[in-house]
Amino acid sequence: MGARLRQLALLTAAAFGCATARPPEALPAPPPPRVALIQPELELWMEGTRDVSAEESGRALAESRAALESALQGRGLDDPEPDALLLVRAREVKRTAERKTRQAWSAVAFVVGIVAVVVAAAALSSRGKQRPPAPGRAVAPAPPPGGRGPGPYAPRLYPAPPPPFGLELGFAVQIPALSPPPPPEALPMEEVLASRGWFDGDAVELTLELTDARTGELRWWRTVRDDVDPASPEAMARLLDRALAGAPLDAGARARTVENGAEKG
Repeated sequence: MGARLRQLALLTAAAFGCATARPPEALPAPPPPRVALIQPELELWMEGTRDVSAEESGRALAESRAALESALQGRGLDDPEPDALLLVRAREVKRTAERKTRQAWSAVAFVVGIVAVVVAAAALSSRGKQRPPAPGRAVAPAPPPGGRGPGPYAPRLYPAPPPPFGLELGFAVQIPALSPPPPPEALPMEEVLASRGWFDGDAVELTLELTDARTGELRWWRTVRDDVDPASPEAMARLLDRALAGAPLDAGARARTVENGAEKG
């Protein structure tokens, strides 16, 4: 009898052991592609309240181009036999020195006006407090002792939601990689400039496209925008770090900052 019970226990343990679910093994990540950088495209717009001289626009264009090239350096995007190509499109808005000066004076005038309004309101309020109360003014009755006075602010109770109940099942399947949708068409710069306010600062929009070097098929793309100085290598490097976050590249290409003239990758 004891031997039969032991055999039955062994069979039961073997049956349950075979039925035990095991988590799926993680698939090995593919190696990052070998990438080469295509010549970047840069579109710079100067924003001011007067005509921009050729000297100022030429200097701004040279500084913006140098900042973009500095942000792209040191990322390993120069493989001699690439299997993927990276294109960077930059659309930038830079204010003229004259516009920055007018914005600063406008901000000062705005602050002075707010201070004057606050001082006038405080003076009127102090004069109103010194006036005696008007005769025949109604006074709200005091609430009864131990009770709650009239008013719509009494708390209202509501029943708590029932506790969740359910059965969760999980499973893992491998989904084949699909080609990303094409990047949306960018708004014309005329519309972008028309939507800007008087106190808006410099702005940069970066669009990155990673394509197959053999077929030209789009593998990955991303667009980021921020109010940064297009002539600042540090600001352009940080914006490019954001644009490359999540890209199918190695860590050195995705993150690189420039601080105080020293490169850190």
